[in-house]
Amino acid sequence: MSDRAIAIFDFDGTLTRTDTLLHFLRLSQPRARYLLLLPFYLTMWLCFKLRLASAESTKAAILSTVTKGKTTNEIDQLSLRFVPVINSLLRSEALDRLEWHRRQGHQLVLLTASLQSAVEAWGERMRFDLIIGTQAEVKGDQLTGRFEGKNCKGEEKVRRLSQALPHWQEVTSYGYGDSPSDRPLLDRCTHAYYRHFPTVKD
Repeated sequence: MSDRAIAIFDFDGTLTRTDTLLHFLRLSQPRARYLLLLPFYLTMWLCFKLRLASAESTKAAILSTVTKGKTTNEIDQLSLRFVPVINSLLRSEALDRLEWHRRQGHQLVLLTASLQSAVEAWGERMRFDLIIGTQAEVKGDQLTGRFEGKNCKGEEKVRRLSQALPHWQEVTSYGYGDSPSDRPLLDRCTHAYYRHFPTVKD
């Protein structure tokens, strides 16, 4: 087991200034289709806010409109096209903190409820050592529009991280998040930062 410290970053609202889901939906389909489906997206979001639907079922229903039937190669290409969009939404202070951890030689983990295949290309370019997100179900070479397993949120983040790095709680850890669903992870980190980044010091 390595004693290398680990830095765990949430994505939407932590590394970025805003949620990226609508940006991904706009990128993934023609503008006319996106505008046609926008009332459906807003209705699903409202159902979630009124607790008439779970976060998992809401996200799955929305994402299925742009993932169902696509091949893994098509999603990989979308992920590449999503990179500059994500870059335009990043927090400068988050990038500073990310670079600080990199200089310290810490292991970098991107742990997000976002669709992993959507953010993977960006995460690889940012040199994260490990990228964990919500998994799209694939049958043959096509996405079904459903999730493989659970939405990577709340306790599921802890479970997925522990599955990938069983001994992560035995080393120094830094956790960054912005929503109540990040609390289960942050509560287990040595150093937890909720909706803020400490001043970078070498």
